[in-house]
Amino acid sequence: MSKHYPDTWIQKLVESAARLAWADWWANQQEERGRRFAPRTDLYDAAPPTPEYAKVWAGMMVGHVEAANHLNIYSIGFLAHKADTGDDDGNVDPEKFGVALAFMALGHGVSWFDDHAKFPLKMPHLEFDAG
Repeated sequence: MSKHYPDTWIQKLVESAARLAWADWWANQQEERGRRFAPRTDLYDAAPPTPEYAKVWAGMMVGHVEAANHLNIYSIGFLAHKADTGDDDGNVDPEKFGVALAFMALGHGVSWFDDHAKFPLKMPHLEFDAG
């Protein structure tokens, strides 16, 4: 266990990335079938429970991010935290980081760097298709 990341850190990151990928895919499928969501509908709440295969996808996404950057995800999270704060002790919020990484991997144009300081990060593109 890392001093910077408790055992649950990676679990929260993966679960949040999986939820984003699943809710996004589910909402797109619903809209293709003619369903329209009311403004401000929280798709995280509207979507059915996240299936296990979405968590598998999120775990694979983490592996691809690690491989592209030649760093483990804990080190990447630490670089993100340090870029934001300049602090050598601490971590990023795993849920927010997981959602941002998933958005970036899916190519939706939403980025961690929209609201955070830049640091060197190579982001692979990965499709998520539950169909």
